[in-house]
Amino acid sequence: MATSPFVKQLFLIFPCLLLLYGQDDVITGFTGFNDPSNGAAVEEKDAGAGIDFFATIPKAPKELEITNEGDAEYKVGSEELVYRKNVVIKGDTGIQLFADEAIINLKEEKVTSIGNVSVYNGPFLYKGEKAVFYYVDKKLDTSSLRTGVDPFLLEASQLKSVERDGKKVLVAENARVTTDDYKDPSYWITADQFSLYPDDVAIFRNMKVRIGGVPVFWLPYMAQSLDKDLGYHFTPGGQTNLGFFLKNRFGMHLGGEKDPETGKVNNPDYLMQLHVDPYSRRGVGLGVELKDLDYANDQELGIYSLYWIHDISPEVQRTRIGRSGLVDSNRYFLEAQDRRDIASFWDGNLRLDSKLAWLSDRFFLEDYDEDRYRNDPQPDNNISLSHTTENTVTSLTARFQLNNFYETDERLPELTLDRIRSPLLGSSILYENQSSVGFLRESIAQAEITSLSNEALTAAPTRLSEINSILEESGYFRAHTWHEISRPIKTDFGLNLIPRLGVGYTFYHDDDRGISDGRALSFAGLDASLKLNKTYAGVSNERLGLDGLHHIIQPYASVSILEASGLDSGLSLVDRLTPITRPRPINVGRYSAIDVLDDWAQLRTGIRQTFLTKRNGRQHDWLYCDSYIDFLLGEEDSVNSFSNLYNELQWRPLPWLSLNLEAQFPITDSANNFTEVFSSANFMIGKSTEVSVGYGLLKNHPIVVDS
Repeated sequence: MATSPFVKQLFLIFPCLLLLYGQDDVITGFTGFNDPSNGAAVEEKDAGAGIDFFATIPKAPKELEITNEGDAEYKVGSEELVYRKNVVIKGDTGIQLFADEAIINLKEEKVTSIGNVSVYNGPFLYKGEKAVFYYVDKKLDTSSLRTGVDPFLLEASQLKSVERDGKKVLVAENARVTTDDYKDPSYWITADQFSLYPDDVAIFRNMKVRIGGVPVFWLPYMAQSLDKDLGYHFTPGGQTNLGFFLKNRFGMHLGGEKDPETGKVNNPDYLMQLHVDPYSRRGVGLGVELKDLDYANDQELGIYSLYWIHDISPEVQRTRIGRSGLVDSNRYFLEAQDRRDIASFWDGNLRLDSKLAWLSDRFFLEDYDEDRYRNDPQPDNNISLSHTTENTVTSLTARFQLNNFYETDERLPELTLDRIRSPLLGSSILYENQSSVGFLRESIAQAEITSLSNEALTAAPTRLSEINSILEESGYFRAHTWHEISRPIKTDFGLNLIPRLGVGYTFYHDDDRGISDGRALSFAGLDASLKLNKTYAGVSNERLGLDGLHHIIQPYASVSILEASGLDSGLSLVDRLTPITRPRPINVGRYSAIDVLDDWAQLRTGIRQTFLTKRNGRQHDWLYCDSYIDFLLGEEDSVNSFSNLYNELQWRPLPWLSLNLEAQFPITDSANNFTEVFSSANFMIGKSTEVSVGYGLLKNHPIVVDS
């Protein structure tokens, strides 16, 4: 244990002690904690009465190490050592106390810390205006302190950290607990004893819930899991198409071994969550979700869920899309997601992956699962057996139409091989390929079949021919392969070049129509980019979140030339283009609409700009901007040879503010050009409140309706 600076200081102030002793029982004027070896030598002497005055000044307790920036004093009568200004006390148990002032009472063997007190005791931090530490008994009186242990704020007459089953556990006696993170919380939970297993479970004994000081609920014992998937959770709210609602969820573990003291289940087999959701306009929704926890690794998955509601107002709609006659009162969603590793061979893993979703109607997710509807409005149904190695993925997939109100491109089945870009035979040339063989069929939605059938009753001959073509069952056998090589080249002056060459072939056979045909593909491309950067170390603006600035400019250009032979016009193609507003990829290997690959010659050129700054000691993307344009090479009509000017911008100046912009504007007078703007701004106006403002515009698109 290091010698206390206070003991060292005694050698410097010894002459003062001789003068003051006997005149007052308080000795003052201790300043600094300099090493006495730096000053004059101190010689011990006896006063004339033969009293050893130096012996009357005690040393700091050996259990404590003390430092401070102010003065200190010793009160003889009360046997107290007083330290002032930024006091730091370290105990031999590892406890650390920080305070404006500390008083060590040598009689009662305690340290009283006063003013802006912070106490670190193991994994716990306590704050308050006063704390008492009994340094011999190793006990901390925390009755005037508050501690924060996520997600709780805690006050108690006594806090201690004990070890149970190899884990640190916080045990609080006569505790007050809340999750209301304010200076004056709106509610408290009191308990004779509160035990907290961090990241695991909280146990209350003789628990009372008090709101505004009034007890409103009591339980003799409760164990609440800190896992967000376990225990009881509720979400109140309201929505125009649902009315007011209160979503209730209760999670529990199944299987495993239950601890009789804490109620915790060790090594559970399943996680089960129950849902009871009353809606004022719809009725009561009931659900259950079962998650298999017996994973061999983190890549495996087993989730099975069912949600059902007797909808008292199924005709209520959120959008202008009508649903009369399409939705029944008995509404449900049944889903199974399962992913299992089966075997390992050929330096890879064989995995069975299945995803099945059975819905009562096409509007169910729109009404009751808005997040899923936004990201996956038409859930897939497929079963896949895949073998994965470091560079390849080989899959046998069956995709089918389980919900007849969704249009589906079915694979019955399809075998695919995807090899990622990797060195060819250890050379500097990179090789990649995508190949597939399978039976494809397009199944249109039942509602569309009904609508077209009704239209056909009164349709003109030309339109009737179109309707019959759409309603006719379409499907074919297809074999497709694509191979591409590339080689990155870096020049001495910083220009990066990647030339690409690719070839492919697609074969089709439609037995119903008696068509067999194929198409050859050849491709040449070149990617070029240049990276320039400059640092502005002196740029600083706290309001704009700038702490230095590093600017990166990257001009780039990509040339893509594809030649494709023609196909028999009688084929009913499945993997085709759908109307979108964003630019399509010009890399053939990643082009998903392979049935409509056709001749093209394009140049995409633009400039990427990134502005970096420092935040919390790390690099932060302050502003990102990408502006580019496509030029159709070889087009005689120069008006149609340019695409829109595309712009993508992301600005993250402050933790509470972010801006996004995606926009494209025509630069010619072509009838096919259009204007699109999508912008959004996000503001954190409070600790738990975010406001988002967005604006979208689509004008003069040749296919998609203006909005």
